[in-house]
Amino acid sequence: MMPSHDENYQYFIQNMFPGENYEMLTADFLLENTAGGWVCRFAGIDLDAVSVKNYLRYGYRKGTSRGGDITFTTKSGDFDKKLRTVQKQVSDTAAFCKAQKIDTELPFFEALHIAFKKDYDNISVAVSEKYKALPKEKQQKSGFTIRIKQGSEEKYLADFETIQLQLTKNGTEGKFEKYKVVSKGINKVCSICQESKAMIYGFGSPYKFSTVDKPGLVSGFFQQKSNWKNYPICSDCALSFEIGSNYIDEKLRRKFYERSFYVIPKTILTTSSEFLGKILGTLEQMKYSGDAKNISAREDFIMREVAKVFSDSNDFVLNLLFFEEDPKTEAMKIKLNLEEIVPSRFRVIFEEVPNQLRGYSLYEGAEFEKKGVRKDLEFSFAILRDFFDDRFYQIIQTVFMGLPLDREVIFKAFMERYRAHRNKEREGKGYFEFGDLTIKKAHMVLAYFEKLGIIQSHKKTLRMDTTKPLPDLEAGLSEEDKKDSKRKFDIAKYQTFIQENPGFLDSEIKEGVFSLGVLTRLLFNLQSANLGGNTPFEKKLKGFHLNSDSLLKIYWEVLNKISQYTSLHAYGDFKAIVADKFVRNAHRLKEISNNQLSFYFVAGIELGKQFNTEEKN
Repeated sequence: MMPSHDENYQYFIQNMFPGENYEMLTADFLLENTAGGWVCRFAGIDLDAVSVKNYLRYGYRKGTSRGGDITFTTKSGDFDKKLRTVQKQVSDTAAFCKAQKIDTELPFFEALHIAFKKDYDNISVAVSEKYKALPKEKQQKSGFTIRIKQGSEEKYLADFETIQLQLTKNGTEGKFEKYKVVSKGINKVCSICQESKAMIYGFGSPYKFSTVDKPGLVSGFFQQKSNWKNYPICSDCALSFEIGSNYIDEKLRRKFYERSFYVIPKTILTTSSEFLGKILGTLEQMKYSGDAKNISAREDFIMREVAKVFSDSNDFVLNLLFFEEDPKTEAMKIKLNLEEIVPSRFRVIFEEVPNQLRGYSLYEGAEFEKKGVRKDLEFSFAILRDFFDDRFYQIIQTVFMGLPLDREVIFKAFMERYRAHRNKEREGKGYFEFGDLTIKKAHMVLAYFEKLGIIQSHKKTLRMDTTKPLPDLEAGLSEEDKKDSKRKFDIAKYQTFIQENPGFLDSEIKEGVFSLGVLTRLLFNLQSANLGGNTPFEKKLKGFHLNSDSLLKIYWEVLNKISQYTSLHAYGDFKAIVADKFVRNAHRLKEISNNQLSFYFVAGIELGKQFNTEEKN
């Protein structure tokens, strides 16, 4: 049901930060009726807590970067500039009040104008100090407004008829007048209701994904007044559009790893408004309220809740519209639109497949919590974001739609992250992630993608059956040679890993490159033990930018270096594996991209740590 005319102004009030609680820096003015008339004076800056329950009273509506917002309520920022804009708005509002003949409020706005001008410097100092005292994260999401106190009564902007009229006027006239141009169509068909209406507006959409600030964006021979031909909207639909956009912004706007999106349900088996209302009501309640420090839990929350609550529903679908807003103009740029995602897909993506990855030995104790306490590595989209930040929208689309993904994109991302963190580790600058954790996360990503069918493997991944007997690679060696070959390396652990990871190492050549990486780790261990913790051979690895030729060279150099630190028979059984898997398949190295070769080599270096054992007597 449409609101009455008197209530319409409320639908033109916007929530400054939709769906979030924030602070409002409130300039209090005391109003007194003296013998000489109304007198107003500045009383200080207070802080108000704003939420969905009370944001209407502040009367905020976004304006323009040049003219300021529509009322005195504005976002915090450069207060030297902001306050001068507000001062002009107070003067303009007094003039507007006079022109509209709202005699009961005119004395107040005139008194406020005098007080604001007189106490401008005090207001500026007080609001700046209050603003600077806020934590940085609250500064970024805070606003400024004016509140009037008269005796025991407090009035906010939305309590004044003058402000209400300003909001209504801007909300309605702004639909057809912009850029000092009027765009109206007479007796034309509305693009929304498809009915012929006496008046059609040219700027009726509240969304700024369609802008006509430049002539080249407008039809009708580049005339902005003809924009109603591009986007014809009648007055009734314009108001409904405004109400709907406010509702969606407030109730259905969410963030997924700092990417804003709308989650919008669409029924497919019924047109019942009651049924849709129940879905909307449930979605409204899905707001994370746990530990703010648990980033993954907070960012994945809405997706996991949909998976849990709606997983068995098949009578509606969800559209996910990802977008970005210009911080100055708030123009909307649609980045990704996922249409008609069935709720069961959320269950697969956020529950079923991640659960299948739990309990795998490689992920046990892989991460550190505070005070050195280890925890198991668990899948979340944070891992995908870390690897594919610049392609995150593509990855979201790929996962939700089950689209194939080029392996080169994956391995390029793996190596870029690995190299970046190794450089930080060597330089001792900023946060870095240890290489073995990066590789374990990459291992998890490959397993996740494979189980979703996004990439295909020649073999099944994460096979847990280790009952198959291991070959005896020590047959024929003397007892002394056997003892020497086992120096600080557990061949059984290595073979078990190979058996458990056929999807990760899905070809002999990949296993060969991986085994060469493990052999290089053994060399690092020997150098570290003999050279006071130094591993000079790492300088020969070219910053891990490797190819088939450099790997072949590395193989012979590693064998030569190992022989300088230990006996000829040391690691004999493992050297045989490397020769069998790497050397015998060397002619196939060029079949694999350099990023894949580099990745499987560094995977061997990093995961090779887990095959170490104490020297046996």
